[in-house]
Amino acid sequence: MDDRMLDTLNPEQRLAVTEPGGAALVLAGAGSGKTRVIAHRIAHLLSARHVSAHSVLAVTFTNKAAEEMRARVLDLLQKPALPFLWIGTFHAMCARLLRADVEALGGPYNRNFTILDADDSAGLVRRLLRDRGVSERNIQPRAVLSAISRAKTEGLSAEAFAEKARGHFFLTVAPVYLAYERQLADSNSMDFDDLLGVALRLLEERPEVRAKYQHQFQHILVDEYQDTNRIQYRLLRVLSEKWGNLFAVGDEDQSIYRWRGADIQNILDFQRDFRGAKVIKLERNYRSTRAILEAANHLVAHNTRRIGKNLWTERGDGGAVRVFAAPSDREEAAYVADSMLSLKARYAWRQMAVLYRTNAQSRTFEEACLNRRIPYQVVGGLKFYERKEVKDVLAYLRAGLNPQDRLAVARILNVPPRGLGATTVEKLAALAEERRTTLVEAIRAAAEEGLFPSRTCTALRGFLDILQGVGKRAAAGGPAAVTQWVLEATGYVAYLAEQGESGPDPEARIENVRELVSAMREFESREGGDLRLFLERQALASDQDELKDGPVDAVRLMTLHAAKGLEFPVVFLSGLEQDLCPHALSSQTEEGLEEERRLCYVGMTRAMDRLTLTWARQRYVFGVVQDRLPSPFLGEIPGGRVEEVHGVERAPMSLLEAAALLDAAEAPKPAPQKVLRVGARIHHKKYGFGIVLALEGSGESQKVTVSFNRFGRKKLLASLAGLDLV
Repeated sequence: MDDRMLDTLNPEQRLAVTEPGGAALVLAGAGSGKTRVIAHRIAHLLSARHVSAHSVLAVTFTNKAAEEMRARVLDLLQKPALPFLWIGTFHAMCARLLRADVEALGGPYNRNFTILDADDSAGLVRRLLRDRGVSERNIQPRAVLSAISRAKTEGLSAEAFAEKARGHFFLTVAPVYLAYERQLADSNSMDFDDLLGVALRLLEERPEVRAKYQHQFQHILVDEYQDTNRIQYRLLRVLSEKWGNLFAVGDEDQSIYRWRGADIQNILDFQRDFRGAKVIKLERNYRSTRAILEAANHLVAHNTRRIGKNLWTERGDGGAVRVFAAPSDREEAAYVADSMLSLKARYAWRQMAVLYRTNAQSRTFEEACLNRRIPYQVVGGLKFYERKEVKDVLAYLRAGLNPQDRLAVARILNVPPRGLGATTVEKLAALAEERRTTLVEAIRAAAEEGLFPSRTCTALRGFLDILQGVGKRAAAGGPAAVTQWVLEATGYVAYLAEQGESGPDPEARIENVRELVSAMREFESREGGDLRLFLERQALASDQDELKDGPVDAVRLMTLHAAKGLEFPVVFLSGLEQDLCPHALSSQTEEGLEEERRLCYVGMTRAMDRLTLTWARQRYVFGVVQDRLPSPFLGEIPGGRVEEVHGVERAPMSLLEAAALLDAAEAPKPAPQKVLRVGARIHHKKYGFGIVLALEGSGESQKVTVSFNRFGRKKLLASLAGLDLV
């Protein structure tokens, strides 16, 4: 890297990028350019220090952040690719390591293991609870899965958990945890937590594997260090032990994931854990106005568990932070929606965001947007790869690559229908248990030994042929070609089409399957034709990976947790009420209250130009109207930094905007034409009335996303949907 690249950095960023070596903690405040610092640091190591790309490991928390980091490094170095550079999430890094060396553990996994996504894991837990006669009304599968995940994050095996279990809930979880682990081992499958835990065990128990990776990774860089859990912390310690070059970037004031195992002590104790570590503070903010920063700084200063920093900016004061107290939650949503309408002359819809503490708060904002024809996108809803038809197709690919994957095999055994009823499936599962073998081997045995009627055995043999075909084609072709073959061999598209009125929106489901093939082709052009790698990437996808920065012009609705790492010119932070933000369940301890304060701080620092804080004096909670009190956090922001507002303010109009409006008023009005556009109101013969949220493509292949009043969001092929403009 030449000096011209370094000249684009401020003094503190440059100090971090050129740090000579050893352990370093870069305290990067919100909007201080931390991604830029990491990318420049990697480029500096490769060009100025002549470090091999093979010797650099950079770890992030989302695929989106990893892709952005890689793109920046390539741009800085003016190179088309760096194939040997390890940049990825913790889970992707561990998956790559395990694919190469997991068999050194001697079992139960081999390198063809399947990665279960959260939905698969929850489905397995649900079945295990049902097998034990436990009703979902009494214990939710997600709660059990959360307890198992927390145990794995803390390094507690199923056996150790069973020994410590006390109380009805944990005594119920213990045998489920044991059975869950047996099922995963028998299926050669790992969940997200296993990727980290098994990788750590591999490094700790196999000296030759540990030495290999310690020698390889001379420089380790980690983003969002404040979000690491104890397993991730131990992984970093083990891997950095030989060279000691650990470059950690983080912000203790943005540590908001304690509920999923993140440990703020990792960043607070960095200097103690890594002797001689340097601390560099990035306090210049390039995102927000001075008024927003000063309000956020005053809020987070009430926390005691922090190293401390004070963000500043050269952007200017900007408008005061607005505070609106609504009579009710519906009027809160109406105020926010009307405010966005008033700002539309100055900002695109996608430049505005509504943030809230819990997902349930989105409903009133969605209704307010629908009533005003404001296009919106809910971040963190049902993701593309969670849709049934997509999971069905992926299950064929998973089972073909890993026939031990019992969940995938069971999912598709009779999809599309092959005349294999529930009784047949139960008998096959019992046969697998009896012979202590996999479900696929039980199917093979049943077909070869004629354990079922001739027609059933023929269907079973056909199913096995498809799985074998996937394995063969995956070795020779790319993901898109293999998937296209699966769709043809199974008749899956015809199966969706035949569902008609009996199934949910066959046109949209067929489009989703086609979109999956398109996603695979895009993946092939970007990263090559490895089907296993594609499945790995989609299993590790996060909510933010679904968020598109491109042409979809829609307001973003999302939780405060989902907003982490994003920025918007206009932000409405809603529901600032006692027991909501801070949340009643999280603020019962001082530690929990401080995390809630950090969460509010994260929301405030997403705003670039305008920040509005709202709360409601009354709110529907579980169907009952409750009186509410303002959040104590509002009282922690000095009065001089905020301005109370009592209604919608019309955005100031520039002279150019005023002239454009006058010209438009004087111009002759053309005859109105009904065209399909974002915001248009339409009618569908099945789903009724709705609002167009987005349009993709053109001509015969144009797709339209509609929010229907009664049926929610649907994506349809415009040429086939039969939409009437109203």
